[in-house]
Amino acid sequence: MNNVILHIADKEYIIRSQKGTIEIDGRVHEIDIRKVTENEYSVLIDGRSHHFFFTKGNDSSYAQIDNQIVDIRKKSLRDELSVKFLKRQIGTHSAVIFHAPMPGMVTKILVPVNTNVEIGEGIVVVEAMKMENEIKTTKPGIVTKIFVKEKQAVEKGDQLFVIE
Repeated sequence: MNNVILHIADKEYIIRSQKGTIEIDGRVHEIDIRKVTENEYSVLIDGRSHHFFFTKGNDSSYAQIDNQIVDIRKKSLRDELSVKFLKRQIGTHSAVIFHAPMPGMVTKILVPVNTNVEIGEGIVVVEAMKMENEIKTTKPGIVTKIFVKEKQAVEKGDQLFVIE
């Protein structure tokens, strides 16, 4: 059985798969996957047809699923536990640098430097594939640095801002 955690858009799903079935957050589904082209798949889930088109990266992919574009990050359960363990050791007082999850154009800076922010608050908007993606903080704190400007092109992995 293959166990992974998928981060799709702003949601996290625990996926367990074995031949012919997939378990998503504890619910088992019948699945049949057919490769159409190198990055395109036809997927039947519980008798319902879906069309997937992937653009793959090292630890993140972009997927068009039934005409909706999403960022997908895949981690093993072991990776996820390692991250949680390291966060616990580092604590909440350390600085965190946030990186661009995809290439695109910075269209908006939502908060200025030295602003107190809460978890889930939008900091920067990056437009990719004609969709605006609000990059949100996963840590409460103060925005101490913003590396980008509006109308600036960014590549995946470029530094966007720092929260301390």
